[in-house]
Amino acid sequence: MKPYEDDDDDMELEIVDLGEFENEPKDVWKSSLPSREKSVSPDSHGPLPLWRRRRVQVPFVTAVFCVGLVALLLTSGSWSWFASKFVPQPSITSANTLDMGESCINDAELAPNKEVIAVMERDYCYLPSLSRIEGRTGNARLKLFDAHSKRLLGQFALANTILDIVHKQQLRTEDVSDIYYLTVSWSPDSKKVICAFQLALTPRSSMFVGTLRTLAGLYVLDLPKQAHIYLATDESSAASPSSFMELGLVWDVLTGTQIPQAKRVLETSANTGLQWDGQGHLGQPPAGTLSGIDVGSVHSGEPFTFWQPGRVQVVDMTPERQYVWSASCVSWSRDGRYMAILYWQARISLPGQAPLAPDVLKGASLDQLPVLPAHDKALEMLLRSQSKGLETKTFAWRPDGQVLAMYDHQGERLSLYNANTGALWRVYGVSVSDHNDEAADLIASSVLQWTPDGKTLFLALRTGSMQLWQGDVLPAW
Repeated sequence: MKPYEDDDDDMELEIVDLGEFENEPKDVWKSSLPSREKSVSPDSHGPLPLWRRRRVQVPFVTAVFCVGLVALLLTSGSWSWFASKFVPQPSITSANTLDMGESCINDAELAPNKEVIAVMERDYCYLPSLSRIEGRTGNARLKLFDAHSKRLLGQFALANTILDIVHKQQLRTEDVSDIYYLTVSWSPDSKKVICAFQLALTPRSSMFVGTLRTLAGLYVLDLPKQAHIYLATDESSAASPSSFMELGLVWDVLTGTQIPQAKRVLETSANTGLQWDGQGHLGQPPAGTLSGIDVGSVHSGEPFTFWQPGRVQVVDMTPERQYVWSASCVSWSRDGRYMAILYWQARISLPGQAPLAPDVLKGASLDQLPVLPAHDKALEMLLRSQSKGLETKTFAWRPDGQVLAMYDHQGERLSLYNANTGALWRVYGVSVSDHNDEAADLIASSVLQWTPDGKTLFLALRTGSMQLWQGDVLPAW
């Protein structure tokens, strides 16, 4: 038998049933050799062409497949998802982490000076629609933490303090069925922290279980420990709300009074942004004030756009998928005297997206929403590439609009994108506390905040975990 001279030749294997080996003739094995030797003899046919040899075919097919896969990922916009799944993530120790244990964070904010974290912690995680049946008013605590040492600096109970003021203003405390704690925010100089709330008023004699009316209020803490409670005089002092945008009371924080605003100020400024004047009024900034993709900072008194931290809602009730932007913020005037609580929704338009007929928009309850072009390439790419799970993500732009941060609740990761190109800059794992199962369902609405200077990123989860990213772990500004 001739030795194998070409390993690339195709080989033929003949299987012989040996049966009971000891009972077979001795020449059975030898009888199979001529056939095999003939099949592998290089003299029986010429050498195979190079492209038919297995050592060439397998690497070639593999290379074509890999190139096709990469091309598909790049053209479909799914590269960022692929990278976030398989690219090794930096250690979570790159963030300064604080775990409050068994807690339900209603809201939290890092002071503009980056020294103290204010946390509004409440007794329940879900809105207590039937809480007055339990015979008690839900409490909340304002807690202050040192952002560096994580030490608790102080805590203040809110419910009893608020109810004392209600009694002094001759409002019947027995008519307060509950207190809805809304948001917490720092003044621009980091010397005041406010907690906005609403009183749910329902007479005890009423058979109606729900809330008949609400009364807005403000808890103001002048550091270190001086607190003030302000209640709105009536509901008519708020600007006219709409189904998609609402301007809460604009407060003069020094006097505890409300500043009337122009009607429909949010609707008329959806595409231009907002700016404070010197008398506590919000209006449209001069043309060209916000250039490029700037989003501004609500703490600096500078103009700001509606692309403040928020979430995306997916609407599948139309022929082509639609996206609704939902955001809220507390905005401060430059001198810290005036503040306003803002809520808005807007429909996001993507390049090349066909317009919808009016009846289709009305059927999907989108006809009253203003339309905002997608802020940048990164947001457009994420909307097009991620068909599921967008509702579990929180978005926040750096004030200059150049970097988009996205927290993914399901993946427990924080991703940073170049807003102009859509390129993924870095992915960080996030430490998630598992102490509070009830709060875990609400992580998607967690707090993601950039400081006004764009050099610190703050994340607070409903379950009690808070993290800071600073320095080299963030893109340079």
